[in-house]
Amino acid sequence: MKTMLSLALAGSLLAVLPAAAQSQAAVQAAQKACRADAMSVCSGTPRTGMMACLLANKDKISQACVDALAAVEASK
Repeated sequence: MKTMLSLALAGSLLAVLPAAAQSQAAVQAAQKACRADAMSVCSGTPRTGMMACLLANKDKISQACVDALAAVEASK
């Protein structure tokens, strides 16, 4: 289950970023920072909606995850 959510999070983060603008380091940091939040807040969310779920639930996720998602957005 943990691996599936990690892969879902990775896939959703990569899917929303244009290939030329992806910052692999930012994505990897977000995967690490948001893993627990994704499992607790967005566990029923399909892979393609993971980032949207996390962003929609900013008030329920850790500050580390919020910061990591902001870094991913900034790296676009």
